[in-house]
Amino acid sequence: MIRPQKASSSRKRKSELKNDGFPRGPGESDAHCRARYEIYKETLNKVEELVNSLRTNLNNNVFANLMEFINKSVSSNKPCGEKNEIPTGVFITGVNMPDHDAIFSQLQGNLFKITPYVSRLCSKSCPNIKMIVKEATSQIMEMAYGSDKEDDSELAKFNSHKGNMTFGIFKQWYEWREAHRGDKKRPVVLILEDFESFQPKALQDFVTICSLYVDKFPIVLLFGIATIPAVVHQLLPRSISSCLCIEKFHAQPAINYLLEVIDHIFISTAFVFKLGPKVFQYLYENFLFHDFSLQNFIFGLKFSMMDHFYGNPLSVLCSKSNIDVIHELSHEQLEVVRKSSSFRRYAEQQGSKELRLLLLNDEHTIKVVSEKLEDMSSYHRHFFPVLRCLASLVSKLPGYPMGKKCRDVYEHCLKTSVKELDIYHQAIKMAAFLAKDELVPVLEECVELLNSAFKKNIAICSDFKEYVQAIKSSLLNFEELSKQNSIITSTDGASCKVVSSVTSRFELQEKLKNAVYNRKKESPFEKARESAISTLDKMFQKYLSCPAEQMLHEIFYYDQVETVKQRLSGCPRIAIQTALNNPRYYLNCPCCDIEAGSIQDTLPDISVAFMLHLECGRLINLYDWLQAFTTVTEPPAKAIKKAKNDEQQALQARFIQAVSELQFLGFIKATKRKTDHVARLTWGSC
Repeated sequence: MIRPQKASSSRKRKSELKNDGFPRGPGESDAHCRARYEIYKETLNKVEELVNSLRTNLNNNVFANLMEFINKSVSSNKPCGEKNEIPTGVFITGVNMPDHDAIFSQLQGNLFKITPYVSRLCSKSCPNIKMIVKEATSQIMEMAYGSDKEDDSELAKFNSHKGNMTFGIFKQWYEWREAHRGDKKRPVVLILEDFESFQPKALQDFVTICSLYVDKFPIVLLFGIATIPAVVHQLLPRSISSCLCIEKFHAQPAINYLLEVIDHIFISTAFVFKLGPKVFQYLYENFLFHDFSLQNFIFGLKFSMMDHFYGNPLSVLCSKSNIDVIHELSHEQLEVVRKSSSFRRYAEQQGSKELRLLLLNDEHTIKVVSEKLEDMSSYHRHFFPVLRCLASLVSKLPGYPMGKKCRDVYEHCLKTSVKELDIYHQAIKMAAFLAKDELVPVLEECVELLNSAFKKNIAICSDFKEYVQAIKSSLLNFEELSKQNSIITSTDGASCKVVSSVTSRFELQEKLKNAVYNRKKESPFEKARESAISTLDKMFQKYLSCPAEQMLHEIFYYDQVETVKQRLSGCPRIAIQTALNNPRYYLNCPCCDIEAGSIQDTLPDISVAFMLHLECGRLINLYDWLQAFTTVTEPPAKAIKKAKNDEQQALQARFIQAVSELQFLGFIKATKRKTDHVARLTWGSC
């Protein structure tokens, strides 16, 4: 058993329960500690509600199509042809395996609206045809038993066959349940979640059985496929697949779901908590290059949020209503503020008098912190609309120098300010060559985004009005110039004349050089385009500064990437070796508290065997290993006397179990090089 570590005092235990496990920071009151926990719970609940809402909205279309397919399939006795074909939906879910359980749970909940006979089958619990039939029928009948409390005698009759259920018995139960509905019988939907993992022979038998009963009661099959639809024909021969009337359905790609989550959580002012550039990049790359699982991405986000509010006492200010809390900060809490890197950087830029006030005068520090938090709120309200404007512009550029999506631009802006990015300056140069048909929609979208932000926060975003007027004037110029095409026509005629009079390659090269050097003045369109791009460039450089440059960004941004890697990307080898070398690290029991390098009989058997095997060479003699194990584990009082046979057999059994566990963990393996020897596989910390 695992013994939990005892609390140092009852007062400490009560304090931990009172604050829901959050530790108090220096000078932090119980009220602030509870407020920090409440902010964390509120933010966590909002994230979970948003994620569930997005999952529902994204899957609504495909689920509606599936339900429509099922309703059409059971509208007649033979919906798919003259033969007894089974209506089959192939639901292509993608390779994001950890998310499949949530998808099928949501699908099952939607299917319950049209039929109560829904069963979810997993390959782990259905290794053969008998288990598939039993699992498919028992799930449906158990749910009916839980909801139907009438006719207990009839239910008991069918329940007696529950251990040896067949489709024939299930047909009788189904007819008894649906007897009062006449021809409008509800379908039986059987969902095979991981179709590729089922045994082919069991699948073939199951489809054959279903085809024999599809004319007796309506059956619909749904195959969950992570790869491609062709896997159906790879697992089922033609004679079996001909019994299926297949229709394909595609779930939304996981990347679309993730982009929606990023757009609503990170590129928005709805959530005050944000991820820093390193943590954001790590979670996103882990999603792209590892498992495509949004569930794991959200889990990483939740852990980052928990660690931020748990370990950062200043996170009590990580809320929209933080102005009242600032004036309640104690001197010790203000000292924590003064020790933050962004505050120190700001203080070092001030004069000696202002620096003295910031470091010694608490009231002045509270006033400055209050102003800077308001500036941070204003920064976010300017940052995200302008970021979307930049994303709209760069998405029209060839090669996508800053990425195709708003998420890519956001990642660049998290790391550094745009004015310091070479790819940004390259993008602005490329934007100066955009055609009118490409540039005008971008300018119209920018006007819409800035106007929307201005209407939501008139007081804060009032300076957007100047840029909106400048962009609108550029749009008016483009409209006026669209009526005048004489300059473009004359330029095209001149270029044609230059090319048509060429008689050799050298002459063409010389004339093209002269045409470049003798270029005419800029056309009105080029001037209008340059003016519009210049306006956007000024706006981008003004508002798209790096969050790390803002004072007190540590309150809102979490960037402890090493902690996230340590907790989310576990190192099982290190954890196993730590547990075997020092069991007290995990068990917290006093009997495992030993000196370094010593071995005691109070340690677990596997730890004793592991420590003894570290003293051996490449090949380990099992008899010598057993004798050493017996010497350590046998009580000293009985070591003097001859141990009884039962005790010797018990020690040998414990040793065999410990050796088997070490072999299972990969520390040793059997060898034929020497009799009664095993080979050691690990050395040092490798």
